[in-house]
Amino acid sequence: MYQLPSIIAVRGMENAAIIRLSGDDLLNSTNWIVWQERMYIMLQLCEVYDYTLGLIEKPNLLLDSQGARNWSKNDNYAKHLLTLNISTTKMMNLGRPGTSFECWKQLLTLYKNKTHDTIIAYTCNLHQLRAVDGDDIPKHLVQLRQYFLRINLTADPNFRISGAQFKVIISSSLPQSWDTFTEDYVGQRTDIVEINPKKLMNSQEFIGIIREEYRRRTGREEESTNLVIQKPHFKPPKPNLAQRISNNTSNSTQKWCSHCKCKNHNDADCHFLNDTPPCSFCGLKGHTDKTCQKKRKKEKDEKGKKRKSGDNGGGDAKRQKKDVANVVEEEVISFLVNREDYNYDTFDVSDSLAMDEHVSYYDEWVADTGTTSHITNRRDAFITYQVLGDKIVSGVGGLRTYAHGIGTVEVESIHNGQKYLLRLENVLYIPKNPNNLLSLGRWDTSGGRYTGGGGTITLITKDGKPIASGQKISNNLYRMKLTIQKSGSSTTKSMTVTPQTYLTSESSQSWETWHKHFSHISYSGLQKLLDLKLVNRFNVDTQSPKPDCIPCTEAKQTVKPFNESSERMTEPGELTHIDMWGKYRISSINGNQYYVVFVDDRGRFTSLDFTKMKDEAVQSVKNYVTHLKTLGRKPKALCFDWGKEFINEDLRKWCAEQGIEIQTTAPYSPAQNGIAERMNRTLVELMHAMINAHGHPEFLWEHAVAHAAYLRN
Repeated sequence: MYQLPSIIAVRGMENAAIIRLSGDDLLNSTNWIVWQERMYIMLQLCEVYDYTLGLIEKPNLLLDSQGARNWSKNDNYAKHLLTLNISTTKMMNLGRPGTSFECWKQLLTLYKNKTHDTIIAYTCNLHQLRAVDGDDIPKHLVQLRQYFLRINLTADPNFRISGAQFKVIISSSLPQSWDTFTEDYVGQRTDIVEINPKKLMNSQEFIGIIREEYRRRTGREEESTNLVIQKPHFKPPKPNLAQRISNNTSNSTQKWCSHCKCKNHNDADCHFLNDTPPCSFCGLKGHTDKTCQKKRKKEKDEKGKKRKSGDNGGGDAKRQKKDVANVVEEEVISFLVNREDYNYDTFDVSDSLAMDEHVSYYDEWVADTGTTSHITNRRDAFITYQVLGDKIVSGVGGLRTYAHGIGTVEVESIHNGQKYLLRLENVLYIPKNPNNLLSLGRWDTSGGRYTGGGGTITLITKDGKPIASGQKISNNLYRMKLTIQKSGSSTTKSMTVTPQTYLTSESSQSWETWHKHFSHISYSGLQKLLDLKLVNRFNVDTQSPKPDCIPCTEAKQTVKPFNESSERMTEPGELTHIDMWGKYRISSINGNQYYVVFVDDRGRFTSLDFTKMKDEAVQSVKNYVTHLKTLGRKPKALCFDWGKEFINEDLRKWCAEQGIEIQTTAPYSPAQNGIAERMNRTLVELMHAMINAHGHPEFLWEHAVAHAAYLRN
């Protein structure tokens, strides 16, 4: 008589369209929660979910052969669905499971969280996510919903968030400008029945309402922006000449002096117009009759007329030519130094052609062989500053001005692709000076030198290193490639800082001072920095002593190690050193996170017992002692530290019954149990080395530790 099979085969072809997820949805290291939920739905639709849980037993092959074959087919189909939706890299860790139940159980062991760390992280991210005005609100809502779904997909109901709570989280994460809009949708009264449809709206509908409001707001902003930038259809009339001149005069904020052609002040602030008498030839201020351009031009025209008329001019014409040449050479005038007044050299400010070539470079410096002081017109350039109280600065030709202060200025130079920092001391601050001056005489006095030729000049330090260069301009001056280093600015790592101090040199510090400056590193380390020249401006007085540093002695002192016992008077198995290692951050493939190490005192033979929990250590000790007795050994003593996993009432009572002595280390001195401690360190180091060398997954650490102990034995 024919008997129907107890198991009916599933028709897999009917579910061919739903058996595989997309490439991004395959199981990887980060999507276990979502993947598990999707696989639950897929296995339910394919009617094989009970096979993965092990709820359906396989029929007896002899009693129900067809049912047994149908069970194997359905189980293989369930296993096929699982493996088909796992990425290739993760399949290497899965191995070859026998049934779908074993496959599902192994996946749970590998990927299911043993703690709530992941859920807590998702919860923190959900509550900390905030949007500000101008952010993409729809994108912000997508991130919130992703965290919300990941939290609610977990199996722990204690962490799930209700729809009402999620609405409050959404409302609080939006910018403050959204509070008026969202207050009608969140919060309910508990003393009455809520009938407001806005407050009864679920979180998904609430997200849709916010997206619609965001599109409405952005659309309104775009319309208002288009109205503002819309151009008129008519062309405005062109203003006349008088209006353009008036607009340029009233709206211009750029400084410009029409007298000296300088861009750092106006006509009203020009000291050449205010402090000097007018020229006796042309009646203008800022120059004398000797340097008057109009007078010079008139004399040149008269000389040309005499040449055309055949008059050679005689000795008077030669003398006149020589006088004109001398006037040109005297365009660089030198101010005298006295006890109370300061001095500087400059060029003839009445020569507009010479001024216009270089004065417009406000941050650049002009080098002069005749100037006797460094000068700057920028107050913010000083890193140290002392007020002088308007000291008079005078010179040849009756020119006078005032120095408001004196101090130190740092300038940067770029030479051959390298940056240098030059420190200029005793620099005069003259705000009305048209440019910054660098004294070549001061450079020579300080020990440096300069070379020139072909219209260029190069500054060279005491040790023969070129650090700056410049190009020749009119009036025998050189425009230097220097820029002011503002106070408070920092140099970059690529800059070689080489200070050039003209009056004083930087003093060398003692070894003890540099030892404190470099956070108490050793003197040998400081010596290496000095020998290899690894630090710029590292000036050390090599003749100074290297005293012992008391704070270093107090901070770096360590406990003297215990003396190793050289005699082993015990027999194998009599004394065992025991210690527990863990908790390891990753569970092994067997779910263990601890291991207990047993080291025999006589032969250093090592045994291991892996555990999932710390309180299993007592049972591991009992199993070890029982094993020793089975081998014919006579255990007499066990050596522990003061860990609670060993020193407890259960183990004390059991050892007393067995006649075994418990030896403990001194309190807070685990080093006394150094045999077990060193063995732990050796095994762990070998484990990490093997895993890193071969690229194995870290959950195989248990087998690596066991293999290391086997090789040592």
